[in-house]
Amino acid sequence: MSKKNDRTVSLNPCPFCGLLPEIVIGDDEGNVHSEEGYADDPWSGLSYMLAHHDPAWDCPIALHEGETYPTLFDTAQEAAEAWNRRSGVADD
Repeated sequence: MSKKNDRTVSLNPCPFCGLLPEIVIGDDEGNVHSEEGYADDPWSGLSYMLAHHDPAWDCPIALHEGETYPTLFDTAQEAAEAWNRRSGVADD
């Protein structure tokens, strides 16, 4: 799978609050790059990270706005698979 993939992967909702997480584009050092076009011309490497925010702060695993979980993934699909695997949703 190409590293230049999009973020249109399927994510399961959070098992604690039901909100959907977000896949965020970053560089190889974990810095978020929200500017348009970075994924097409990543001057400092390309990685994907997960972020989960709950404006009501009812979720025990929610992050502050602008924060991401520390794991860097090579593709958006890998990030989605990691989130969906830990979500506790059965595939049957």
